Amino acid sequence: MAPVSIAQGGLASGISEPDIAEDRLRYEAFKRTGRAVPIEVVKAWVASWGSSDELPRPDGSEPA
Repeated sequence: MAPVSIAQGGLASGISEPDIAEDRLRYEAFKRTGRAVPIEVVKAWVASWGSSDELPRPDGSEPA
């Protein structure tokens, strides 16, 4: 399959389609463990990218 450009509806990361199987695995893991990364933590992490105070990747080790 040829890559899909952003203009054609692809994602900037180069992924052309969502990975439904991966999503299901992660959702099942969340249902088992209750562990997730709160959106506020993700937003702060992404906002820090490229700064001199870049945050480490959140790991989701705490219950949501």
